[in-house]
Amino acid sequence: MRKSIRKSIFFGLIILGVSFQTLADSTKTYFPTGEVEQVRERIDGKLSKRINYDKTGRITKILEYANDKQEKLTVYYDSGSIKGVGEVTNGKVSKSTFYYENGKIKRIVEAVNGKKLKATNYHKNGEIKSIKNY
Repeated sequence: MRKSIRKSIFFGLIILGVSFQTLADSTKTYFPTGEVEQVRERIDGKLSKRINYDKTGRITKILEYANDKQEKLTVYYDSGSIKGVGEVTNGKVSKSTFYYENGKIKRIVEAVNGKKLKATNYHKNGEIKSIKNY
């Protein structure tokens, strides 16, 4: 009796471990000249990330997803620094942050259901330039 209980627990743990296993894969598309243009990453069959490249191999943008729905977009300057980040809620942009190439914030736009509420613009030194409420 004692052996069969141990076997049942052991096999139960194996089955439990398999059921929580995550399946990840990626798909690449290429420019006609052979360079990677885009990589799509999937977890358990659902799109989790899309990375776009230019022909020199630099990342131009990254789109992040949860349950196949876009949650975030990051766009890059040619230098590799972040140009802008857009956050998405319920399929609509909820906040966009734009940056100067030096990394300082240039502009923040806040929205609800895709409608702008407020835009704050900044000088290159980081001081507020203007605020506009919509």
